[in-house]
Amino acid sequence: MPFIHSNVSVKMTPEQREQLKAAFGKAISIFNGKSEHGLMLRFSDECQMYHRGISYPGIACVQVHLFGKQPEEKYLKFTKEVCGFYEQILQIPAEHVDIIYETAAAWGSDFRNS
Repeated sequence: MPFIHSNVSVKMTPEQREQLKAAFGKAISIFNGKSEHGLMLRFSDECQMYHRGISYPGIACVQVHLFGKQPEEKYLKFTKEVCGFYEQILQIPAEHVDIIYETAAAWGSDFRNS
């Protein structure tokens, strides 16, 4: 079950949240064995953020938590997708979108562990 926490400096509308939800739902399948069915998302907007020491109008930090390691090319493809839809949906330039990948050796859900 992937978990993605999106922190952005801009205010998001409900429509933008839905667009991001749909975009992440499609993009998560880039990773082997991952799908929207197991995806959990959290959106935090209007965060006070600085990038390179400057408070730009649009900044995003996206934390992607995955069970197990993925091939390097999958991370790059996902990064390109995420930067693209943050530019399109929230008008946050790709150079102000940082993505942090974290992998877990164990993951628990529904009374069991993976």
